[in-house]
Amino acid sequence: MKGAIHSKALREAARRVEENMLKAWDAEDGSGHVFSPSFDLRMEPLLRNARRRERRRRTAQTLAAAFAAVLLCAFTWLASNAAARHAVQKWVRETWRNTVVYRFTDTREAALPKYRPTWLPEGYKEAKVFETGLYCTVTYQNDQGDCFFFSYLLMKDGSNMGLVFHSGEEYRHEAVLIDGNPGELYVSLSDNEQSNLIWMNNETGIAFTIGAIMDESVILHISESVILVK
Repeated sequence: MKGAIHSKALREAARRVEENMLKAWDAEDGSGHVFSPSFDLRMEPLLRNARRRERRRRTAQTLAAAFAAVLLCAFTWLASNAAARHAVQKWVRETWRNTVVYRFTDTREAALPKYRPTWLPEGYKEAKVFETGLYCTVTYQNDQGDCFFFSYLLMKDGSNMGLVFHSGEEYRHEAVLIDGNPGELYVSLSDNEQSNLIWMNNETGIAFTIGAIMDESVILHISESVILVK
């Protein structure tokens, strides 16, 4: 009997302890507990690392979402806009030793239009024109016999344009924009060698080039004056 009473008392005591613990958890929810300063010092580095990882995770998610949105907008724009698809770059640049070759990939069928620069250095005038159905080269000359060349061609698939530099010739190469169109400038570091400018209009499917023994600012000025004549 004493054993039975003892067991019942234990069960009752355990029940009361459980009720008191549950009431305490419900009232405080664990958030009001105060830890010792030494415990806080030990936990602070772990908490900082956890917060840092969470910030990196959220930043990565935000950047990934933004990048995906940009890609989606770009693909949607290209898929819905025929003009935009035509504006995608239709050329590649290849180099081999002292040669630079531009290969074109435009599949549109078009007739070669007529382009001319509207600004020329003083004393220069049109001297000779050589034209085929694919490209045109115009020679400009002054009274002293100095020349420069303006050429353009259709960027038809399979066509190409090349520059060949003399062995040991040094030049400076830089990317430029001509009326918003991508181009590349090859400036000879020798006063006696020709500098060359090439630029492409992906919208019209025409590539242009100017070759001249002139200052680069003059070459760029000529290029920016080129217009469609007819």
